[in-house]
Amino acid sequence: MRPTIAWVLGDPAGIGPEIVAKSLASPDMRRVCRPVVVGPTWVLDRGLSVARVERPRIAWNPSAIDEVPEDTIIALDGGWAFQEVPPGTLSAAAGKLSLHMLKFAVTLA
Repeated sequence: MRPTIAWVLGDPAGIGPEIVAKSLASPDMRRVCRPVVVGPTWVLDRGLSVARVERPRIAWNPSAIDEVPEDTIIALDGGWAFQEVPPGTLSAAAGKLSLHMLKFAVTLA
């Protein structure tokens, strides 16, 4: 059985969401773990768009994880509201959101 691993999207204004998206598209990654993306779906969607990765996604449901198709991204959105976070721009809002995602993932662990 593959372990379930939480992947935090990182700085919403940085390259983290794109790197996560590209990693999610890798068959090698899916062979070694079952990733659960932690972060706002709007940040994940931006990363998927920039990386040109098209995968269905579904909200996290721990009791049904084994029933989720392999190509489906499991996303855990902590209820973070959309914020205007321009890519490539330093901002306190982006840093604060990054910290909230990380704390959320640590709490899950």
